[in-house]
Amino acid sequence: MGALFRDTCYPTQEIARAQACAMFDAKVMATTNLYTSECTSTAFTGATMAICRRTNGGACTTSNQPWPITPACEHDGGVSLSLDYFYAALAFLVVVWGLKRLLQLFDRPTIE
Repeated sequence: MGALFRDTCYPTQEIARAQACAMFDAKVMATTNLYTSECTSTAFTGATMAICRRTNGGACTTSNQPWPITPACEHDGGVSLSLDYFYAALAFLVVVWGLKRLLQLFDRPTIE
């Protein structure tokens, strides 16, 4: 059973959380201050992620917040996508073969 994060089904919840942590990077400029936030978690099995917040590049203030919701999904390693491409290719070949047979019906030699 996989975990869904941002329309991608990851094999495990830990991998989905690692991706969420890697994508967590916020920078906000308010008046003359620069506020930055980044994920500093190294373990992805707990209930919360560690966030380092800085003001103007100063000392890191660590706080915890819950992980993003990662609902369960069916991760099959791309097998269903491969089957979809196979069926599309098979349908294309059937259409090409049918068109070829149809053209052969109208390709009669003329008698002179």
